[in-house]
Amino acid sequence: MLRGVAASPGISIGEVLLVGKRDVWYIERSLSDEEVEAEVDKFKAAVEKAKAEIKATKSDFEKKIGTSAVSFLDAQVLLLEDKVIDDTIDLIRREKKNAEFCFQNVAYKLIETVGKLPVPYLRERVADVKDVKQRVIENLTGKLPRQIDQIDRGVILVLHELSPSETTVMKKENVLALASDLGGRTSHASIMLRELGIPAVVGVRHVTEHTKDGETIIIDGAKGIVVIDPDESTLRTYLEEQHKYAEFTEELERLRELDTATIDGHKIDLSANIEFEEEIASVLNQRAKGVGLFRTEYLFLKKTDPSEEEQYAFYNSIIERIYPESVIIRTADIGGDRVFPNEGITEANPFLGWRAIRFCLEKREFFKTQLRAILRASNRKNVKIMFPMVSSVEEITQSKAVLEEAKEELRKSSVPFDENIEVGIMVEIPSAALMADLLAEEVDFFSIGSNDLTQYTLAVDRGNENVAHLFDHLHPSVLRLIKRVVEEAHKHHIWVGVCGEMSGDPLAVPVLLGLGIDELSTNPVDILKVRDIIRSLTMEEARDISSRALSLSTTRDVRSFLTAEIIQRIPKIAVTLIQDTNEDR
Repeated sequence: MLRGVAASPGISIGEVLLVGKRDVWYIERSLSDEEVEAEVDKFKAAVEKAKAEIKATKSDFEKKIGTSAVSFLDAQVLLLEDKVIDDTIDLIRREKKNAEFCFQNVAYKLIETVGKLPVPYLRERVADVKDVKQRVIENLTGKLPRQIDQIDRGVILVLHELSPSETTVMKKENVLALASDLGGRTSHASIMLRELGIPAVVGVRHVTEHTKDGETIIIDGAKGIVVIDPDESTLRTYLEEQHKYAEFTEELERLRELDTATIDGHKIDLSANIEFEEEIASVLNQRAKGVGLFRTEYLFLKKTDPSEEEQYAFYNSIIERIYPESVIIRTADIGGDRVFPNEGITEANPFLGWRAIRFCLEKREFFKTQLRAILRASNRKNVKIMFPMVSSVEEITQSKAVLEEAKEELRKSSVPFDENIEVGIMVEIPSAALMADLLAEEVDFFSIGSNDLTQYTLAVDRGNENVAHLFDHLHPSVLRLIKRVVEEAHKHHIWVGVCGEMSGDPLAVPVLLGLGIDELSTNPVDILKVRDIIRSLTMEEARDISSRALSLSTTRDVRSFLTAEIIQRIPKIAVTLIQDTNEDR
């Protein structure tokens, strides 16, 4: 049994089709003076062809699926109009080397930069850069891409990494499921697999080395489990699990139009976390209560310093589609090395460095441009602003001062906006949790970022495989900090939500409910599951579960207790739970 990231839910059993790596390293070839400009022209032609291919792919997919779920391809076109193209042309001319060698070197520098970003879902944008790089190089060399669209029978794909564009040519009847060595839950490829309803487990280390063509494989995309060459007993077990999971998902469909409320009528706002426009369709389909976390960082990866107009258009397109429900826009949680690449910024530990609100307060005009764009998009009065990585009262007061400057500039220009727009903060640093009583006096709401709060509280980098097993949002210290934040928020009459992965964890939801959380914002794919859990409990039961969980002293004890409680009280949810084992912790 291998474990990875549960990228797209569902259970599938089938035959392996092992697909080779798409990425090939091209060696340098020297050019004569007479060959240089011809090589530049060849490169430009390959880039233009790539743009046309991407646009055609987007158009074909939208006609086939009837959705705008591939707007990420617009970002790929922008990459082909980015500095990497000019840098490649300069390198060809300066070094007199072949185009594919120069382009792959320039692209890999960008891949390295993006891969070092401190936020995991931003690091997953590496796949988009690789996708564009490979498309251009295939055009330069005449090498055919992997023919995933030519698969003509039902198989389970096993490959090193799936590119986002390859998902657009998949046929669901022929690709039953997928497992890959690399990948993450918030990558464009994973989002597309969920849109297509293809079960997938990604980030399964060396899965391609453990499998061979034709053997039987099981993919459990709900739990992130891959079973290769299962014995008869395991096969029978998973056939039963497959049947149970199908019944479970069918039952969830009936919850789509129902309120998110406990048995005794206590309502919770259940909203969605999004980053891309293509996720809106899923938010609306799952009947989420708006957007509880709109991450804006991808806009700054598409283009180093987008203008106010570009930002406004992007925000407004999301807000317009979500209306009348609300959208909480988080200001840029990004490091200065990306927005100001020419300043030579390097940091030994960007997780603790110059990013998010620290960076924005240093670069006030950059910050104010984003705030003006958000304010302009707030005219429907369904927008809230949220500042990330706040660690002190001073950061809030300074941020609100910049916001007031932006408001005053818009007033002078007679530009309408929501004068009473709510302002909140992410509580994701222990200092903020410990000072929740003081911070609550300055803002309209809290949103607990459980991923970073866990990481910083436990001093664990979950991207470091040597210590990632220590990362657990059900650690007693994390639960106690959340309890404190909720209590202080309510004492000061402001609402509090949770927007990290914890909000979609079946074990954590009853605890958060019992602690008094007012809002849960989770991945769109988890909305119905979380709604089902909430509708299966009374508030008295939830408070009892949270009280008993907080009385335990070890993470293992908390997990064991919650697993037993969930299986007893909501047995149908058991099909989504990963059983804890000694090997995992």
